[in-house]
Amino acid sequence: MNSFIKIGDLIKHYRMERGLSQDELADGICSRKYISQLETHQNIPTLYIINALSIKLGVNLYDSYAIMLQHHDIETHKKIVNLNKALAEADYNKIHKLVENYRLLPEFQNGEPMQFLKYGECVYYSNILLEHHAAISIAKSALLHDPFSSENQQIFLSNIELTLLNFIAVNSCRLGIFQEGKNYFDYLYNYLHNLFIQEHYITNRNNHFELRFFANLIYNDFCFFHKTDPFSEEKIDNALKLLKSLHSHFNLPELLLCKIALLLEQNKNSEAKKLYPLAHELSTYLYSTEGAIELEKNILPYIP
Repeated sequence: MNSFIKIGDLIKHYRMERGLSQDELADGICSRKYISQLETHQNIPTLYIINALSIKLGVNLYDSYAIMLQHHDIETHKKIVNLNKALAEADYNKIHKLVENYRLLPEFQNGEPMQFLKYGECVYYSNILLEHHAAISIAKSALLHDPFSSENQQIFLSNIELTLLNFIAVNSCRLGIFQEGKNYFDYLYNYLHNLFIQEHYITNRNNHFELRFFANLIYNDFCFFHKTDPFSEEKIDNALKLLKSLHSHFNLPELLLCKIALLLEQNKNSEAKKLYPLAHELSTYLYSTEGAIELEKNILPYIP
């Protein structure tokens, strides 16, 4: 194992040792082209792909990959942490500066580092320059596959890939390209719903990122489409039941506020008033008072 210095060489070694073709290895994980790109060092795998291939090949690729990259990957990780901090703090000047500093670095030319950098660039273009078309184009260029391709229906999406797809959906709607936005929202909803109902889904992985993302996705979908989508209420109710079955409570504020808005539209004021204290308490606890106010202001024109 130590003789391999590229993850693609290691993948190819174990694939051939198991007697698998590229198509067979890719089946249920990604495209054959993606496997070929990995084996010829044209791409760097996401962590989800590493995990999925490890299961398929019956070997721990992750530890080997970490050993291969330990000399330079720690520095890349530090840079991503800095960018992530700037994104979390909405420090747009710092985001722009970091993106410019990292853009030409070789470690940010492919794989998850490239995607993360492109996401930072998307945020800057969308929120500061208000150039939503450019932001969408950048996000699409960061995707490693076409989510609507029939050969990619069983792929594993990393956290950053989920975020990029949601970014395309939201910004398409901001531009009034509602059908495209709806297509991406529906794709993400179906992907996550199918993921959560699998028996092997572990609710504490990724620090609940996917569960929180699911609630935020439905929240965004609701804000743009609840007047025109007859399935909005069904989606919200199903999501509440699903998250409850997974013992997840950190996602509830967005979904509860959507439910309250629907109840108010239906003149079910007493039910809405009963539900509101819990939604407000959870949103304040999770997002701070200012965050809760912003969250509620976006979805409720008035508070019961």
